[in-house]
Amino acid sequence: ALLAIGLAVDNPVKTLNSLLIILKSILKRTAYLELLSENLPILQHLVDLVSRSDWIVQRLSDCPILFDELLYPNSLYEPLQTSDLQSELQQSLLRVNENDEEQILDAIRRFKQINELRVAAALLSERLSISQVSRYLTQLAQVIIQTAINQCWRVITLRHGEPEALATANQSRDDSLLSTATGFTVIAYGKLGGFELGFNSDLDLVFLFDQPLDSQTSGKKPISISRFYTRFAQKLIHFLSTRTSLGVLYEVDMRLRPSGNSGMLVSHIDAFNDYQNESAWTWEHQALVRARAIAGDVKLSQKFEHIRSRILNAKRDQLKLKTDVIDMRNKMRQELDKSTLDLIDLKQCIGGLVDIEFLSQYLILYCPHENQGQSESVGQNSPPSNTVEALKYVQANQQINQKDALKLIKVYRNYRNSLNELAIVSGEKLVDAKLFVDERASVEKIWNEIFTD
Repeated sequence: ALLAIGLAVDNPVKTLNSLLIILKSILKRTAYLELLSENLPILQHLVDLVSRSDWIVQRLSDCPILFDELLYPNSLYEPLQTSDLQSELQQSLLRVNENDEEQILDAIRRFKQINELRVAAALLSERLSISQVSRYLTQLAQVIIQTAINQCWRVITLRHGEPEALATANQSRDDSLLSTATGFTVIAYGKLGGFELGFNSDLDLVFLFDQPLDSQTSGKKPISISRFYTRFAQKLIHFLSTRTSLGVLYEVDMRLRPSGNSGMLVSHIDAFNDYQNESAWTWEHQALVRARAIAGDVKLSQKFEHIRSRILNAKRDQLKLKTDVIDMRNKMRQELDKSTLDLIDLKQCIGGLVDIEFLSQYLILYCPHENQGQSESVGQNSPPSNTVEALKYVQANQQINQKDALKLIKVYRNYRNSLNELAIVSGEKLVDAKLFVDERASVEKIWNEIFTD
C-alpha cells in the first residue's frame, strides 16, 4: 500500500526514502504500523505531507508520538488561537505531576511539536499564508514562555520566597494573576519581537526586573534581589533550552542584553534605561526597533515600552546614523553572506531581506515627525516592531515615498515567503541566483537613494 501510494506522487524516489526513514523510527510501535496498514486514508495523508516537507519527515521520525495527530485531520489542519493554546497547554500540564520537572518539560515540548505540526500542515495545504504562519508560531512561543515563567517562578519561590516588595501584595492573588506579579518581564528581539518567527527560529531575549536592589526575598533562605532574579533567569533559560528525549523547546540567544555576553543575565529596568541612553551603540538601537515585551509583569512591560518609545524617538545626527548603519551592514554581510556565483543568500545578499530591515530601522531612528525628541512620547507614537508595519509607519511620516515603501513591503513579504518555504520544504538557505533579480535590484536602488543623498 505504501509503495502504491508513494509511487503516485511527483517525487516518488525521494518520498519513498523519506517514508522509510519514518517507518524505521516506528518499527517497535506496532500500534502505529497497524494504524497505517488498516487505514489507507491516513497512509495517504502521511504520504502527502512527507512528499512536500523534509521538516515534517524530520519531526515525525524524531517524535513518533506525533503520529497521533494523523488520526484527526480536521484538527491537524486548524492551528489554535492564543486563548485555545493557553487552555490546551494548561490541560496538558494538569495531567502530569507538578513536582516532576522532567514530565513538565516533556509535556510542554510535546505541546509545541504538536502545534508546530498543525501550522506546517495548514501551510502545506494552503490554509494559511506565510504571514499567518509567523503570527501563529509567534503566539505559540509567547504562550510557552509565559507558562515557563509561571513554572520557574513556582520552583524558585518555593526555595527562596518572593521579593519582599511583592510578597505582601501577592498574598491574595491566585495563579491566574501571576503574570502581573513577578517584577520580571521578557523582552523579545528579532523575529519573535517582530511577529516574524519561523520554523526552527531561535529566540533573541532580554530579561528585566524592577524590584529594589537593596532588598531581598522573604523565604526561609532569603537571598539578595540580584541573586534571586539571576537564578530565576538561569532557571528559565534551562527550562527553554535543555534537551530531553523530545528535544529542546527553543535555542535562546541572550547576546542583545546590555553589554552583551559580558553583561548581567538580567538587568534592572533603571540600569537598562541608563545603558540605552548613555552606552548603547547605534546597532543596539536598531535592534530595539524590533523589540517588545512579550511575557511577565504587565506594569514592568509598560515601563519598557515607554523607554523604547523615548529612545527610538530621540533626536540623532543624520550623518553619524547613516555611517553607523552602513558600517554595520557591511560588517554583517562580510561575515554572514554565504552567496556564491550560482546561489544567493536571500537574507544577507546585496538587496536582500536584511537590507530592507536596515532601511526600516534607519528610517525609524531618523524620523523627524512632530514627536521626535520629546522624551515623553509613547503610546500611539511608539514605532511598531514588525518590519512591514515599520515601513508603513515611516511612509506615513513622509520619510519615504509611497511607491518605494510599497515596493519594499512587497519584496520583503516575497523574501520571507521564500525563506520560510525553504525552511519547511527542504531546509536549504540559498536560492538560485537567477531568482529575485529584479527585486534585489529595486532594493539596492532604494538603498543607494536613501544612503547616498
